Amino acid sequence: MKPASMWFMDDRPELAAEIGWITIRWAALDLLLVQILGEVLRNRVAAQQIIFAEQNAGQQRFRAFERVIGTSSLDAATRKAIIDRMKQIGVLYRKRNEIVHEPFSSRLQVIDGKLHGRIIALDREGKSKDINIDDFKRHATQVDEHLTFLEETALAISLLHEDID
Repeated sequence: MKPASMWFMDDRPELAAEIGWITIRWAALDLLLVQILGEVLRNRVAAQQIIFAEQNAGQQRFRAFERVIGTSSLDAATRKAIIDRMKQIGVLYRKRNEIVHEPFSSRLQVIDGKLHGRIIALDREGKSKDINIDDFKRHATQVDEHLTFLEETALAISLLHEDID
């Protein structure tokens, strides 16, 4: 039996699905960080240790990744492009945390004599804001752009190492 505190989601499965897709995208991003570091360090186990074992929060993973990239043997332009992109990703990560961690609730409102339900999120200060699935979809699209960049970067670094070997 579903708890009453979750009933407001019954007629909004697309909202839960979108949150799931966002979560999957961010997990894919973590895997790309491991892939890139594995190539840069030429040691996938060390890369996994840096990203997953030593750093348990997203922003910490990003800073560790940036430190390794910044001191790597990659050319200066590539290092700068990756680090600049990570700063953009860090800003998006705050939105990801809001989407994934802020509690949702429902709010009933009478409009033109009819009862309407809204879903709201409560932030850390206890302020409420309306949830809009279009915002979630926009966030997913932005993450996709960064995933594409990281995928292309991982491939370029891999090909560079093949040429060197």
